Amino acid sequence: MTIEPIAAALSASVILMIVIIALAAVFVVLTIYGRKQEKKYAETQRQVEEAARPATILVIDKKQMKMTEAGFPKFVMDSLPKQAKRAKVYVVKAKIGPKIQPFMCSEEVFNLAPKGQSVRAMISGFYITEMRSVRGPALVPDKKLSWRERIKKRAMKDV
Repeated sequence: MTIEPIAAALSASVILMIVIIALAAVFVVLTIYGRKQEKKYAETQRQVEEAARPATILVIDKKQMKMTEAGFPKFVMDSLPKQAKRAKVYVVKAKIGPKIQPFMCSEEVFNLAPKGQSVRAMISGFYITEMRSVRGPALVPDKKLSWRERIKKRAMKDV
C-alpha cells in the first residue's frame, strides 16, 4: 500500500479550501468597495441636484460620442482622467441664448431629447439632469424594438 494517493487527495482538498477562502476574501473586498462607491455616487448626485438650475434650451443635435470629440471646454477636459476621456457618453448639443453648448446627460434624458425643439431642462454645469416639454405633449422616449420585433418588421416589409 502506497501513501501517494492519500497525499494527492489531501493536497487536492487543501488546494480547494485555499481557493474557496481566496474567493470569499475577494467577495468581501468587492462588497466593501461597492458600498464605498455607492456612498460616493449618492453624494455626487446630491451635489448635482443642489446645483441644478432650470433653463429653456433648443436641442440642436444629440449623439453618443467620446468626450474628446464632444467639444467641451478645455478646463473640463483637463479635469478628467484619461479613461473618462476615452469613454463614450451621451451628448446633447443645445442652444442657450446666443451660445451653442454641448451637454452630457444620462441615457434616459438622451432618449427624451427631441431634435429641433425647445425644452425645459434642469442643468447642473455641463450636465442635464431632466427634461420637460415647453409646449405640446409630454416628452416620450423612443421605443426600442427588440431583436425579434425588428426581424418581424423586416419580414413584413419584404412581403
